[in-house]
Amino acid sequence: GTFTLRSCEALAAHWKMESPSLSTDGDITLLADRMIRNGCDEPVSVSKFMRDKLLPCHAVFGSVYLLPTDDTSDLNPGFNYFSIEGVISYIGFADDFGPMNMGSIYQFCNLLDKELERFPGEKVVMVTSLDSKAVTNAVFLLGAYMIMKLNYNASETRNCFKDLMETIVPYRDVSPGEQNFELFVQDCWDGLLKGKQLGWANFGPDGFDFEEYQHYDNTLNADLHEIVPGKFVGMRGPRDLPSGNPWEDIMDADGHFSHRDFSAEHYTDILQQFNVRCVVRLNAPQY
Repeated sequence: GTFTLRSCEALAAHWKMESPSLSTDGDITLLADRMIRNGCDEPVSVSKFMRDKLLPCHAVFGSVYLLPTDDTSDLNPGFNYFSIEGVISYIGFADDFGPMNMGSIYQFCNLLDKELERFPGEKVVMVTSLDSKAVTNAVFLLGAYMIMKLNYNASETRNCFKDLMETIVPYRDVSPGEQNFELFVQDCWDGLLKGKQLGWANFGPDGFDFEEYQHYDNTLNADLHEIVPGKFVGMRGPRDLPSGNPWEDIMDADGHFSHRDFSAEHYTDILQQFNVRCVVRLNAPQY
């Protein structure tokens, strides 16, 4: 009636043809255990069993896995799990959900480094919800880690997620309504890799200043980013504010906080700090 480890090993050759990621005795043992606990009383293909009974843990690189699931009550105790929920997030303006910015990429790289240091040689699993937007952001962050920390190229990174490409969705513009373009995870990886090659994206000791980035990225401080180091800064357009105030909080129709506007004077010292000599407005006078 029930499967033993020996019977699972006998089926391993057939299983591995269906699912190449099942390459270790630990994976086979996990399958055997899950089969017994789920009451399997006849041989089934591993692809059907994994689809119906086993949490779909996706091998990414080395000992790192990705697990999209909304049920964390039956996790394999042989793995080490972590999540970015409540730690790293994207704050959308409308229907946008990403991509994660450089500060979030930097945080994630440090987080994953610490997990790998805590569990050397052991399997480390990033858990995310089944929501396609959450899976997309998880895939993007893992790929960004591979590019920034492991020196993967764009093609190698894409190949590690080929089984998930039908699950993820393209990013969209912050403006609500119909979109006229799609920004794919692959495009973001290509851009990140190009930035790294040009020295614009550098997580080395004298590279990325996380504290400064977080400060000016904050929409309550400046909503400003240095896009090309030493050459190009992007920011929200300033407004003419009453009484010479450097900033003003704007409320919505229900009296709730909407956003903060900044005057041109507010940006003066900041732009001088970045050695800006010319300001070009690319949006409407009142955006």
